[in-house]
Formats: sequence, C-alpha cells, structure tokens
Amino acid sequence: MIYESTENPLSHFKGFLATPEELDILMLITQIDKYEKSLIDVAAGLRKAPYRVGKQKDLVLTYTNGIRQYPAFPLFMGIELEMEAINGNPDTGLADILATSPEFVIAKRDGSLRNGVEVVSVPATMSIHAERWPALLKQLRTKYRSFDPEKTGNSRCGMHIHMDRRAITMWQLGKMWIFINNPNNADFISQISGRSVRGEITYCKQVKYKKITDFLTMAYEKYSALNLKKPNTVELRIFRGTLNEFSFLRNMQFAHAYQRFCGP
Repeated sequence: MIYESTENPLSHFKGFLATPEELDILMLITQIDKYEKSLIDVAAGLRKAPYRVGKQKDLVLTYTNGIRQYPAFPLFMGIELEMEAINGNPDTGLADILATSPEFVIAKRDGSLRNGVEVVSVPATMSIHAERWPALLKQLRTKYRSFDPEKTGNSRCGMHIHMDRRAITMWQLGKMWIFINNPNNADFISQISGRSVRGEITYCKQVKYKKITDFLTMAYEKYSALNLKKPNTVELRIFRGTLNEFSFLRNMQFAHAYQRFCGP
C-alpha cells in the first residue's frame, strides 16, 4: 500500500527504535533529570528531600560509574528516500519488499516524482539504521532507481534525513544552521551530498544570513538545505537520492557527525 503524501508517517509506527544499550542511556538521562529536578526543588524550599531522591541518586551513581561525562541524548533519525520505478509502475513489487520490514518503513506518494514513491522510515538510532537498511536497499535496487551521475536515473530524487529535536539544544540548532548555510562550506557540503547547495537546485539551497540569531527570526523555508519548519524534527535536505548501501550509510553518518560536531 502507498499512503498519500498528506499522511503523517509517525501515525503508522508504534514507537522509536534503538538498541538495548541506547535505551539504557535514555533511562539514565531520565533518572538524572528527575534527580536534578528534585535537588532544585529542595534547594528552593519547595519541599523536603523525600526518600526517593536518595534512591534516584543511588541509581544514577550506579549507571554513571565509569562514565566521565553526561551522556548525549541518543539521536533518533527518520529517512525519506525518493525513488523512481524502473518499469514506470511505482507500485511494482513494493508491497512485498516493504513487508520484510513492516515495523520499519512505509511508502508515500510524492508530487515531485514522475513514476516514483518515497520510502519513509520509523525514527531510529544510527545503529538500527545501519542494521536494517542494507538488506532493504538490495531489494529496492531490483525494482527502483534513484539519482545517479550518468543521468540514467532521476535528478529529482533526494534523500532527506530528519533529526529528533529533543536531542538538539537551541544554541546547537543555531550552530547547525550557520554551518550548513555558510557560503565557505558550500563546496565541501556539495561534495559530501552529491548535489549543489548554492541555489542551482532550488529544493536544498543555502539561506543568506548575517548572524547566528537570524535563524530565530527569519521565515523558515521548506526547500532550504536545513528545513526548520517541522515542529518535532530538523530536516537535512542536501543529499541526492541513492540506493547504494555505501552512499546511503555515508549520508547518515555525516548527518550524525554534523549534529554531534555542532553540539556542546
């Protein structure tokens, strides 16, 4: 089944995917947040220190034993991968392919494609994406194609990576916005992404700015290299479409490193 472009992909999934180790980190961060909030309330005289504050402290110290710094919130990423059908029928064999990962991906229509579809993934960490996508891409290559340098594919196809805003502070978001829109980085970003961000391609272009705080007041544009219009995600739109496993994972690794590089 191919869903309509107006449907929300998240409504088709039960939850986010992460490894057991990453789920442990999430639990640790939750416990640290509760512990610190309790200390703040006690210091402010809002309440007496309850017994559970001590229990939370013991749990936090148990988990943080040997950890030298506050663990980063695991970055959940969602993928939108645009493809064109080789035989011109966007629904050809797609149901059978997606049935191998029913809890991980769905297919949506995309008005920018001629005879294609957009495969959308559940939000997941880098570890899960690296584990799930290689086998899926191998199957997709038998029926579909994305952009390629020999022009036998379709240059309209792109790969968009959505990053969970919960893992991105406001200051970090400003640095990410400056990095991707800095004219001095245009050639580097274009080499990584496989297509220009200077404006020749209008759906992933850089935005002109004067200072880092401009991202707070400037009207967000959907077709910019970094789309900030989504309420729950930051969308990196720079990558050309690919069904090649190496290129696909390279794009994901760049997005993951980009978010970390612009962090505290």
